[in-house]
Amino acid sequence: YKSIKDKKGITLDGKRIELNMNAGLVMELNQLEESGADGIGLFRTELQFLISETLPRMEEQKNFYRSVLDAAKGKKVIFRTLDIGGDKQVDYLNLPIEENPFLGVRGIRLSLENLDLFDSQVKSILTSESLERIKIMFPMISTIEDFIESKAFVTKIAKELNVEAPPMGIMVETPASAFIADKFSEIVDFISIGTNDLTQYIMAADRGNSDLGHYQDPLHPAVLRAISNVIDCSDKNNIEVSVCGEMSSDPVAAFALYVLGLKTFSMAPSAAPFVFEILNTHSKINKATVKETILSQKNADEIRTTIKDIIS
Repeated sequence: YKSIKDKKGITLDGKRIELNMNAGLVMELNQLEESGADGIGLFRTELQFLISETLPRMEEQKNFYRSVLDAAKGKKVIFRTLDIGGDKQVDYLNLPIEENPFLGVRGIRLSLENLDLFDSQVKSILTSESLERIKIMFPMISTIEDFIESKAFVTKIAKELNVEAPPMGIMVETPASAFIADKFSEIVDFISIGTNDLTQYIMAADRGNSDLGHYQDPLHPAVLRAISNVIDCSDKNNIEVSVCGEMSSDPVAAFALYVLGLKTFSMAPSAAPFVFEILNTHSKINKATVKETILSQKNADEIRTTIKDIIS
């Protein structure tokens, strides 16, 4: 893998694929070069808040984003705005206790209800000297209005700072955004599918509950059909779509995504060699036929067996 990682963009069927890495701490970016990743497909900005005992000041945030971009060594970085709430609680924000936090004020909902917090983060990102390498992604988007309001907020701050607003996209992790992906793909700059939460919400099973682990399978046909719809809608509108959930790091699941038409993957850096090997070695298949087969099956076990028979 080390010998081909810098040339890995073209698979045996001549198709270009992009492998990015997920990160949330600067130290993780030490693996960027070794992994051969094309860039940072997901940077989890909330980790700076989760490991801090007090609210990071704007100057601290600016320095943090600058260090991330420096560590990325010229490669693009997609910063996901704060994804706090659900299973990620921050005591010093004094958030209200919710009966169903995964269905509550989390992700972009929290940012839009706490505009001072949102303002501080966006300004810290937009004052970067490497703005041309930045994209901004909003988490937990469910409605068109969620995106429009978020984009308008970032655009307003960009005008105040006299800079050009970077490309802005959404995380598709709610069934709502997956089902109206045709509408989102008309107005966003890019889409990234968060398969961890998307699976949780489609299957109505708390991903943190070990008793419900058998429901947490992104190869369930309901999840794959939702993902397929997002990819198809994005392709029709020439919008880049990627998957940044754990599904991308599983070679079998990544192959299913490739069959569905995905060209951009974002994953744990350690998974890159295994995912690329599968995609490269078995890329010469009739994807349309395999896609039809897996989407017609009734459960994840049947789909996994079908894929393993192809790649074994």
